[in-house]
Parts: sequence; C-alpha cells; structure tokens
Amino acid sequence: MEHVQNFKKEKLCEELREHLLVRDTHMVIKNKFVNQLYRSNPDKKTTINGLMNYSYQYKLNSYNEYFKEGDYDSVVFLVIERPWRLQWIDENKEMIINEKGAKYYYELLGEAYNDTENAHENKEKIIELFHFGKSPKLMMNEDEQSEFETLPQKFKVWRGVGVNDEFEEDLIGSSWTTDYNRAVFFAERNVRDEDGYPLIFGLEIDKEDVLSLITRRNENEVILDYSKIKEDNLEHIYI
Repeated sequence: MEHVQNFKKEKLCEELREHLLVRDTHMVIKNKFVNQLYRSNPDKKTTINGLMNYSYQYKLNSYNEYFKEGDYDSVVFLVIERPWRLQWIDENKEMIINEKGAKYYYELLGEAYNDTENAHENKEKIIELFHFGKSPKLMMNEDEQSEFETLPQKFKVWRGVGVNDEFEEDLIGSSWTTDYNRAVFFAERNVRDEDGYPLIFGLEIDKEDVLSLITRRNENEVILDYSKIKEDNLEHIYI
C-alpha cells in the first residue's frame, strides 16, 4: 500500500459513510471490505478519505473477480474482513455446496470458524452452518481425522469462559477442548468486568457427540452441538 500522502484528496464515498460508527473517543468504519479506525472528516476532501475509498474499491473489484472465477477461498480470506466471513458463507452456503460440493463447503467453513473471534455470540447461526451440509466431520483435515480415530469412546472436555454480565447457561457454546490448561487460558482472557470471574465448564461426552475435531491451532478443539448439552451434566470449576 502506498503512503497515505500519495492518494487523492476526496470526500468519503457513500458506501463507507453508511458504515461509519461513532464511538466514545473515535470513529470506525465497519464494512465487510474496510474494517478499521477512521481519523478524518467524511465531508472534507482528505488523503485519508482517498485511501479509504481506494481500499474499498480495490476490495470490491477483487471480490467481483474472485467471485466470478468461483474462487471462494480468496473471497473469504483475502477480501472479506474477519467479522463478516461466517456471515458470507451463511448467505452463500447453498451456492457453495451446489457448485463445489460438501467437502469444499466444510473446508471453507472450518477455516473461517477456526479464525473467528467470539464465536459464542453467533452460536445459533454457527450450529446451523455445521449441520447444513450434513457432514461436519469434513471440516477435519487428514491429521485431525487420524487424531479423531484415536479418541476413546468416552472422554472429558472443558470450556473456559469469562462470566461478566451474562448468565452462565448463555455461555454454553460449541467450542470445547480436551486440554484443561487451554480452557483456563480462555477463561482468564475473557474476563472483562471488574466483578467478573473465570469459569471452567467440564463435561463427560461420548465420541459420537463430536461434530468435528480441530487441532490445527494447537487448541485440541472439540466441536459439539451446544443445544444438546444439558446444564445438569456440567461440572463448574471456579478459578
């Protein structure tokens, strides 16, 4: 990317104005192609606006090119900003499966899910995506498939959450781990409020309950259908 001074002085384009949000101390552009802090005036001709407009148009052109070619990997991971990736897959899931097949769909979904932040905030939609192609184990790569085969019929999984202003049952999600220390890491990381506290859920599961096993980020992640988890079966560990 060129230095900002090299861009034309422009007003912010209408497409980005629609996604300009004012926070307490700053402004941000929250668009599927441009997602970043904004330090300018949308009504003034500035080089920052020129840069934002250029970035948007470049991403839009790239999107149209990749989409036309059916290169949905590039669409999702090179063009769409992270917070919108799963949403894009949801909006296009039927097309992806019809054109590319279930294996491609699940490989794309697995990578996008593995890279998402705060998946529990969209857990209902994510579960729908897992079940849509009827073969969620296709999200596993060869190494993960081999590791899945070695799992015992029954084993313990953990989920680390930060309890802030939410009810504990609302924190029951689909992402679990066989690694207790990883659960502790996520529990402590997700405490945001002064009165909040880290909590570990423990759960004994059957191998057939596993939708997929994701180990590529060294998190030993076990994906479950959270809607089938009974709260009475959960162990609560306060740390």
